[in-house]
Amino acid sequence: MRVVYTGVTVPDLIGQQPGMNFLSIGNLLGLKVRLVRRPARSGERSGTIVSQTPPAGKVVPFGTMLTAVLAA
Repeated sequence: MRVVYTGVTVPDLIGQQPGMNFLSIGNLLGLKVRLVRRPARSGERSGTIVSQTPPAGKVVPFGTMLTAVLAA
């Protein structure tokens, strides 16, 4: 029997500060990554990721775009 992986589980980025690791995580997991900045809203900490698509825990095919929204 041979196991072939065709996807990856999306990591939870909420609350993280993107830094250099953001691109590295995407490359390591075989995901394309995009960081979108928007003004921080009430109750959000500036400089952290406040949402992501696809959601954490979802299994997606390699090469899927992972979009993270950064409160700036």
